[in-house]
Amino acid sequence: AASPVRASISPGNASSMISPRDQDIFEADDELEDGRHHSACFIEEEDFDEEDFLLSDAYLRLKDAEEEEADIPNEELTEDTFGMTICAMVRDFYFMASGKGTLKARLARISTSITLLLVCVSTQVFLLGEVQTFVSAKTVHDIRLVYGEFEHHMYGNHVTLTVNGKYRGIPGFFNKTAFETLPEGLKAEVCRIPLSQPHFFFVILFIW
Repeated sequence: AASPVRASISPGNASSMISPRDQDIFEADDELEDGRHHSACFIEEEDFDEEDFLLSDAYLRLKDAEEEEADIPNEELTEDTFGMTICAMVRDFYFMASGKGTLKARLARISTSITLLLVCVSTQVFLLGEVQTFVSAKTVHDIRLVYGEFEHHMYGNHVTLTVNGKYRGIPGFFNKTAFETLPEGLKAEVCRIPLSQPHFFFVILFIW
C-alpha cells in the first residue's frame, strides 16, 4: 500500500504531505530492501566462489589421476593346471555375467578345470604321504639306530634313552678320543648322515 502513495509524491513536497511516522516506515522499508539486495548479492558471490573452488578441485584431481595412470602389461599365466583353472574361471565367469555364450558349456568347463586341479593337488598329497611312509621313514629309522650307537660309544655308560628307545649322551661326558676306537663301518655310516655335514646342511638352509 505504501508504493502507490510514494510513487505519487514528488521529492519537493514529500516532507509536507507524509507524516513523520510514515516517513520512518518508508525509510525502514528502504533499508530492509537494501539489506536483502546486499545479502542476495553476497550469497550469489559465495555460491560462485564455492562452485569455482569445486570445479578447480575436481580439475586438479582429474589431472593428478591422468598423471598417475600406469600402463601395466598383462602377465602370462603359467602353463599348468593352476593357470588353466584361473583362466577358465576368470574368462567363463565374465562371459556368464555378460550373458554371452551357452551357460551349460561354461559351467562344464569351469567344473572340469576345478576337478582337474583337485585331482592334481590330491595326487601330490598322496605321493608325499607315500614317500614319507616307504622312503623317509626307513631312512630316519636307520639314522636313529646308527646315531644311538655312536652316542653310546662316545659317552660310554653316561647315556639316557629317548622316547624312541635310542641312546643320547649326558652333557659333560663326551669323550673325543673314543672316536678313534669307533668301528670303521659305524664311523662311515655316522659320517654319511646327510645333515651331519656342515657345508651341505647350510646350503640346504640357504636355499630353503
